[in-house]
Amino acid sequence: MDNLEKYKTYRAFQRTLVATKIIPYINSNIKENVVLNSARILGMLDERGNIVPRQESDMSYLLDFTIHEYKINGKSMIQIYRENAQVENELEESILEALEKSYVSLFRVVNISLSKNLVFLKDVFNNVKNVRLIDIDFSKTSDTETLLFTRVLPFKEFSMTSGMVGIFESVLEDSLVREFNKFNKELKEKYEYDSEATRMLMSFFHFNREANTVIKCDW
Repeated sequence: MDNLEKYKTYRAFQRTLVATKIIPYINSNIKENVVLNSARILGMLDERGNIVPRQESDMSYLLDFTIHEYKINGKSMIQIYRENAQVENELEESILEALEKSYVSLFRVVNISLSKNLVFLKDVFNNVKNVRLIDIDFSKTSDTETLLFTRVLPFKEFSMTSGMVGIFESVLEDSLVREFNKFNKELKEKYEYDSEATRMLMSFFHFNREANTVIKCDW
């Protein structure tokens, strides 16, 4: 199986795993209303306490925040699920391991290989080069004038996104970094969110709402 076929298998299984096992596990076994509390933190509730997305991508941010950034006793929902639920096969374990090792950041598109659906990224915040991302839609619609905010799931052969993305023009890089540093400091001081990843996702959730771009990524 080549990397593209392996990617398609991983992507399809990840969607199924999150939708049919992880979210139902959270709803059935966690006493707190994790999804509603996550929406409250992101500012997605109306005056009646209903979740009101402003755009389609809001829901992918909410899902990502719910399973990765909402913590109970210092553990994410992914960690709790992995510790307590029965893992059925090697593929599920591989996806869970990648989900637990995943990280959020802002990336600059450095190069694209259309023939392999590969996008080569540089991590803006951590100055890491050569993140090899497979994404069929994004490789066809982006260019080297593009910034990508996402959660990267690392595998041995390649990386892929969690499905939560924000697309920005490259000319905005300095202003995005500056605005994040500002929000990062404010969120840490006012709300005491310990994780920078949590503060980064919260910040870029709002930056993405303002950007309103149309470049597509796989999910």
